[in-house]
Amino acid sequence: MKSYRRLDKELQIKIDEAVEKLGLDPWRRDLDVKKLHGEYKGYYRLRIGEVRLIYTIDRENGLVYIDALAHRGGAYK
Repeated sequence: MKSYRRLDKELQIKIDEAVEKLGLDPWRRDLDVKKLHGEYKGYYRLRIGEVRLIYTIDRENGLVYIDALAHRGGAYK
């Protein structure tokens, strides 16, 4: 992802760690996850500092699909 490469290394490491945890268990309580509503119904938001990771969960196959990674203001546009 182009937006990922533009982030500083420290934030990239935090994102990598959060994504790894998410992949192991998408319903972890120690991550700042919120179920989205409205036009984003079926999506989840993972907050990592000022960055938002928007994703969906394929429960049948046990997969997490990352749809967007953006700073807070641009994540939902």
